[in-house]
Amino acid sequence: MEIVFASPRLNVLCNSEQELRHVLGDDACPIAMARLASLSAASVLEDLRHLPGRCRELRARRAGQLALTLSKDKRLIFEPRDRPPPTTSEGDLDWARVAGIRILTIDDYRQRPRR
Repeated sequence: MEIVFASPRLNVLCNSEQELRHVLGDDACPIAMARLASLSAASVLEDLRHLPGRCRELRARRAGQLALTLSKDKRLIFEPRDRPPPTTSEGDLDWARVAGIRILTIDDYRQRPRR
């Protein structure tokens, strides 16, 4: 799958084990590297549906975005690269036709605003 990044800084972070270890810590770094490798190796998003990391579509303020779990409090947030994203006849995201993504951020659950 083709991967692009929302910023040059995020590109450096996701492509450097040292940077990932600094930001995520020793426990989450290898998991993040494995998730990024899975994204890179996948042909389409559908390939990730049943792999570790609980790839899922997000809702509410993050509708249209997806997440992979990195640790109990961190997740990798991304979106389909194509605009508009491919959809099924029912209007849902067509995971089998998403062949490129844009990584947006690494989200920290602890810093999310409470409702």
